[in-house]
Amino acid sequence: DDPRTQVVITTHVPGVAALIPTSSVRLISRGEPGIAIVSAGGELVYEEVTKALGVLPDKRAQVAIYVEGPNDVDFLTKASRLYRSIDVTLVDLDTDYRIAFIVTGGGNLKHWVNNHYLKNVGLKEVHVYDADDQAAPKYKAQVDSVNGRGNGDQAFLTQKREMENYIHPVPIAAECGANITFTDWCDVPALFAEQVHSASGSPTAWAALTKEQKDDKISRAKKRLKLLYQRFKRIR
Repeated sequence: DDPRTQVVITTHVPGVAALIPTSSVRLISRGEPGIAIVSAGGELVYEEVTKALGVLPDKRAQVAIYVEGPNDVDFLTKASRLYRSIDVTLVDLDTDYRIAFIVTGGGNLKHWVNNHYLKNVGLKEVHVYDADDQAAPKYKAQVDSVNGRGNGDQAFLTQKREMENYIHPVPIAAECGANITFTDWCDVPALFAEQVHSASGSPTAWAALTKEQKDDKISRAKKRLKLLYQRFKRIR
């Protein structure tokens, strides 16, 4: 309440940005070397903030959906649109202003859950994480923690290994140019990367690649599989 006091908050979280009046938003960007440009609040600046963050800090948001990475956002939004084409009463996660996605960055997930960073924001939380391991799901403790809050927040583990396991094998096979079959618990990106590597005619066998080389190829495979989200018509 002291008029001589100023509070400055920096954030990349839409749920936090949503609490700030538009007039109080400031966008700091780079100008000439060593010079920062500060743009005052307003609708145009708000739009620029949206573009800079890659998220929409919508003041009307009511539910925060926590996921591990941006690929998960793409999958869920496209899957929701697919299901909505069958049942229009379902939510379109891509356009519904009540939804705000929070990308936890994998390794930071435990901190988001354990510290409940958005507990004072007033958004209901839905957490969706990859099971990864059928016998010992990686984030089961975090899911149990969220579900144990008793405040309506909910958390789920995928019933398959990860999001890519829900893509139908037909478009995946077409994308990598080879027949590919997998179960609910196969590492689909790794299988895809191996098929692409084998089809490339490389003199080095997949098994002979270093871990770093495999990880790089798997990362690129995830990006190609992400493109399938844009056009797939069937999920498993």
